Amino acid sequence: VVEGRARVVDGDTLVLEEGDGEKERIRILGIDAPETKQSCQGPDGQGYACGVESGAYLRQLIQDDPVQCLAAKRDMYSRILGVCFDERTGTELGEE
Repeated sequence: VVEGRARVVDGDTLVLEEGDGEKERIRILGIDAPETKQSCQGPDGQGYACGVESGAYLRQLIQDDPVQCLAAKRDMYSRILGVCFDERTGTELGEE
């Protein structure tokens, strides 16, 4: 279990700062978000910054709430892969 204040990196990645100051990069299981610099095409055929929007959505979802992640394993980039929850609301971040 890893818990602390979260900084959103992009729509599916957080950096959690634990109480002891240690920081862990977490890839949230259940989310396949576009990369920050990625753009997408909307139903109207117009491009939009979907990567920026996905990160903004995750920021709005957790606000300044503490986050808890249940670590499953590490990926090839040494990020923890885990199921994460907003500790205040109990919302599972991978299901929103």
